[in-house]
Amino acid sequence: MTGNKYVFPYYAVERGKRVVIAGAGMVGSSFIDQVLETGYCEIIGVIDKAYEEKGSIRGIKVSPYEMLKTMSYDHIVVAATPRWWMEILNDLSCAGGTLEKCILDLRMDNNDTTESVIIREIFKILRMEKIRYIDAGACHPHRSSNTMSFYINGSRGINIEPQEFLKTEFELYRPEDINLFVGIGAEPGEAIFYVSENPYLSTFSVNGKKYSEEYHNASYQESKVVKIVTLNDVVDKYCDGNFPELLDIDIEGLDEQVLEKVDFSKSSPLVICAEGSTARLNKILENKECEAGGYSPYCRIEANTIYIRNDIYKKVLCIG
Repeated sequence: MTGNKYVFPYYAVERGKRVVIAGAGMVGSSFIDQVLETGYCEIIGVIDKAYEEKGSIRGIKVSPYEMLKTMSYDHIVVAATPRWWMEILNDLSCAGGTLEKCILDLRMDNNDTTESVIIREIFKILRMEKIRYIDAGACHPHRSSNTMSFYINGSRGINIEPQEFLKTEFELYRPEDINLFVGIGAEPGEAIFYVSENPYLSTFSVNGKKYSEEYHNASYQESKVVKIVTLNDVVDKYCDGNFPELLDIDIEGLDEQVLEKVDFSKSSPLVICAEGSTARLNKILENKECEAGGYSPYCRIEANTIYIRNDIYKKVLCIG
């Protein structure tokens, strides 16, 4: 499939899984062609709002969104450019789709990630052009950053990254943010930090280190003791005890532990983007004590799930 403009997200779909393609335009047709040619997984349905006009693609009938209720699927692969993502996600939710099973992916240029495109649209619906954020496990100020596009558009926040060699980069590209070179943990103190030649795989987690060595062929050059603070410590010191609107957390295997311990009872973010198992994150966040009684999963992108606080969830979906 070299030269194909839209590449099916093989990395996020295991071979042989049952998928529904949401979108029967150019992207959807491209995804279907690739899957049929490779036999990589099973397409059990194609859905589109304009199902009558589309008819069928490569012999597969295009159905209305409501047919999702009759389908048994592992993933819904959203086949559209970013311009249409929010509309499709909202239509899927109204039709009974399981949003945390949704997969979106088109690699963005100009400091955008898939996550940042979706999160920005969420805040646009809420009429919030500029927000505050905490980027825990930021790694790099602009490469694969979910908050760089917000910074460019005038938002400001806090970046937390234990790899001090990146300090110069953050001071250069994010001078108006607060940049903290510490670790985030469930409890304050100190912890051993395993430094990989690939900075995106450096971690405090022994299990995370083993996983990266086995599945990513990562090598670890050294280990060192790093100061650990909690999210509540950061919010109390730099945000007057009030969580910013966005919490983006990617701390290589410890996200669930940190989110389980964080106290949202006095203040909580509107949107959380977290790395980890959706099933485990759901247990932690769906009934998390906060002003709205928890969070609902919105969509999953590679290893990340985006959650929206329950009091604004329906507003984002434009159904309440």
